[in-house]
Amino acid sequence: IIQLGAWEELYPSPLIAYADMEPTTLPSGDHNIAYVLSLMTCPNPNGTPSPEEQVYLNGQYDPERSFFDSAAVLKTSICTHTIQTEGSGSEYDFTMYAIVHSKAVTCLNSDGAEYDRVQALQELGYWVLIYDEPVPKGQISGSTYLRDNYDNTGVRDLIKLHAYKLEQHPVVVMVDLTTLILQPLDEVINSFLADPAKAMYTKDYATTLPVTGTNQGINTGLFFLKPSKEEFDALKNTYATSYYDEENGWGELG
Repeated sequence: IIQLGAWEELYPSPLIAYADMEPTTLPSGDHNIAYVLSLMTCPNPNGTPSPEEQVYLNGQYDPERSFFDSAAVLKTSICTHTIQTEGSGSEYDFTMYAIVHSKAVTCLNSDGAEYDRVQALQELGYWVLIYDEPVPKGQISGSTYLRDNYDNTGVRDLIKLHAYKLEQHPVVVMVDLTTLILQPLDEVINSFLADPAKAMYTKDYATTLPVTGTNQGINTGLFFLKPSKEEFDALKNTYATSYYDEENGWGELG
């Protein structure tokens, strides 16, 4: 069981609005699976919404409503296929988490007004954890490129690593707002727990690159991992100390 202290001690400022929250206990259990949604950035309030974000209010794209609806549909699809729903056939309970970057807590709507994504998630029953990047710029020693381009290399994606710290759960399932669970995951989870592998994932093609048949990447929209603070520290160290080349990738391996 993990006891949470005062928010102002756990999370970076300026999260004054959450400083008065009472200490609480995170859910746990051998049959309680953590589903984790990660939010690194805010959507462009004036951009072209993706199909899953096309929610409009009075004829205007509404990022706030789109976000709330997407988060609600995601949680419902998961809950429907767990022990929480009678007749689902699942033996596993679930807990919904959201790992939110400290600069993605409040975002702008199309009308310029701010909306609070943490508040929306809490209303939907998510446990919200707010973090910055786990590898600060000053700790990067293996790659000059990563250090010099710290804010332009997707470093915020590293907040997903914080899911490894949820050791009170046997398995963490990383999801995103495009994920939809259509059946119980018991068979997959049981197979994963019986295997020594630390992670399990599918691969997909990037939507911004032509399909060549060999350029598949890891799909973090459905990514299974076994939480471990030791693995969390190891991955942070690997990112900080490994060589990365802009053209040839990690260790110049392409």
